Amino acid sequence: MVVMGIVSCVMLNEEETRLAGIFILSGTVVHAWSLLRMVAKKWREIGVMIAIYREIIEIIERETSSLPSSAR
Repeated sequence: MVVMGIVSCVMLNEEETRLAGIFILSGTVVHAWSLLRMVAKKWREIGVMIAIYREIIEIIERETSSLPSSAR
């Protein structure tokens, strides 16, 4: 995407390719924004999953520490 953005900026500087540069740059910006949103969403999901796993581990540790030593 970075390369496409750079190429479109170069195209914007030339009169013959200015319109194509505008379309390519706008498409690159839209797709970059979409990609960033997807990455943020996945990051939040992973954070929630890690928190859930930590809670499960804490519950297991509490349960196993409360057992008598003969039951372990």
